[in-house]
Amino acid sequence: VAALLDLLGVRVVYSEGAWRAVSVDPDGAAGKAGLREGDVIVTAGSTRLTENTLFSGSVRIDRITVRRGGTETELPLRR
Repeated sequence: VAALLDLLGVRVVYSEGAWRAVSVDPDGAAGKAGLREGDVIVTAGSTRLTENTLFSGSVRIDRITVRRGGTETELPLRR
């Protein structure tokens, strides 16, 4: 998960049962979509993220869902 999100311009840590953005490149796909430091990343594409989520082969992520302030928001990604 961390390697995939890094390609979108996000550095994450898994903490307290969730993937949290610790830094966001404003010029990366996630930063341009509105992801902020501290956001909890819930899904990448249609895949719900857990500590053990694995991606293999060719993966296309066109959106991420984040939890911010108790509300989940879908952010479409543009490259």
